[in-house]
Amino acid sequence: VNKTVEKLLVAANKLAGDGGDTADKEKITTALKKAAYGGAGTDRVPKLLGAGNDRQQHCGTANSAGASATISVAATIACLCSSGSGSAGSNTGCYTTATETQAAWNTGTDIADWEAIKTKCRTEAPTVKSATAETLKELTRALTALIYEPKGTNGNIGYIGNPASGSAAGNCDGNHAAGATACATFTSAANTIALPAWIGELENAAREAEEYERAAQATAAAEATIEALNETLESTPHLTTLSVPIAPTANKSPAHPGDTSKLKQQEAEKECNTKGEDKQDECDKLKPQGCVFNPKGDEGKKCTLSEEGKKEAVKGAEKPTEGAKPGVNCSTHTTKETCEAVPGTPPTGKAKVCGWIEDKCKDSSILVNKHFALSVVSAAFVALLF
Repeated sequence: VNKTVEKLLVAANKLAGDGGDTADKEKITTALKKAAYGGAGTDRVPKLLGAGNDRQQHCGTANSAGASATISVAATIACLCSSGSGSAGSNTGCYTTATETQAAWNTGTDIADWEAIKTKCRTEAPTVKSATAETLKELTRALTALIYEPKGTNGNIGYIGNPASGSAAGNCDGNHAAGATACATFTSAANTIALPAWIGELENAAREAEEYERAAQATAAAEATIEALNETLESTPHLTTLSVPIAPTANKSPAHPGDTSKLKQQEAEKECNTKGEDKQDECDKLKPQGCVFNPKGDEGKKCTLSEEGKKEAVKGAEKPTEGAKPGVNCSTHTTKETCEAVPGTPPTGKAKVCGWIEDKCKDSSILVNKHFALSVVSAAFVALLF
């Protein structure tokens, strides 16, 4: 039982320790918001957070990364989807209808047509999966592979978005000619990749999701363990007998023969003192117990044990205890019949002086009944819980 309760406590502590469900989810959400919006991830409408005053500076060139595209997914999408003026107009790279024109490309400017872009992505993109750790890892791997994929006739890497057909990959100024197009670059020099900050945030989100899923699995395991252990403990009251070690001193004689007699006298004296209440009428009621009133006695002890009462207490202490008679050794009997025939006064609640237990003859006073067994179980719980 002790081992079962100990396991139960371990499982319960684990369950309590893994109670950060909301906080763990918040870590995943925060990392995803930082990836999507950049900065602290608190903006409701994404902005161009990098330095620059035109599309090419915010989206990138063949030799340098886009100042805003490297910070957030939203800015990268703006570089891919937004329409511009002149040959950059009527951009249908992200969905079938042309997106709104991003007229201003200054630092801190809101990304135009963001709500329309989000709505179109939901309807035209593949079904969105839940943000599991594996899904986030797959997404990060796919985007990283896309950045490393050669683009244009010159096979430049570091791009998301394709240059105009049949042209070398050039600057991301939104024009649909001479290799310039709606794109974003992530390079520190020509053909030298510098992965964007939002890739790092996606990796953080995947790690947090992995931790969350691991904690959820541990919680489920702890709940299953507790349920199983509860079933084990529920079956404990059905035990009929428990094998309880007997205290080494249980059957030993007192160290000094007079110890028991003295103890009996002290108990009887205390009862006279307490019940007599220093009142003669109360003390007289206790005469059958050997009490006598002494008006000259000390405070609280006027009702005291008489000499006759002391003698009776000694006699009571010298009475043999229940069980096998002195000199009777139950273990010397080798058959059930001779064992159960041993003469003497059986202990309270027992039919025989000796009992045939586990193919051996033993003093029946050492048998433990169900009630005592369950009290031991209760004691075990108290010892472990407190």
